[in-house]
Amino acid sequence: MADQAGQASLARPVQSLPPRQLALPWIALVAVAAAAWAITVAQARSMGNGPGTMGLALPVFLGLWVLMMAAMMLPSVAPVAVLWTRSISGVSTGAGRVMRISQFLSGYLLAWAACGAIAFAALAGSERLLTSAVWYEPVVK
Repeated sequence: MADQAGQASLARPVQSLPPRQLALPWIALVAVAAAAWAITVAQARSMGNGPGTMGLALPVFLGLWVLMMAAMMLPSVAPVAVLWTRSISGVSTGAGRVMRISQFLSGYLLAWAACGAIAFAALAGSERLLTSAVWYEPVVK
C-alpha cells in the first residue's frame, strides 16, 4: 500500500503556479543579474590588463569570477529556477520557498566558483611560465 502511494506521488505532474507567483523568481533573477552586470562593468573599468590573474589574489579573483558568472549565467538558469519553484510549490511556501530557491542558486554559483578556482590555478601557472620566460618584457605604464 505504501509502495503504491510512493509511485503515485512520483507519477503526479509538477504543479502549475499562477503567473504572479512565477514573476517574482524571474524578477529577482533579472535584478540580481543586472546588479552583477553593473558591478562587473564598474570593476572592469578600474582593472588593468595583464597576463594570468592580473595580480589578483585567489579570494578577490573568485569574488569577481562569481560576480561575472552571476551576471552572465543567472538569466540562463531562470527557466530551471522557475521549474524548481514549481516542483517545490506544494512542499513549501513563503520563507521556506525563498530559502530553497536561494539554496538552489547558491549551489549553482558554488559550482561556478569551483570552476573559477581551477581557472585561477591554470592562470597562475601560465603567469609564472610567462614571467619566467627570457623574452618576456613587462608593459610599463
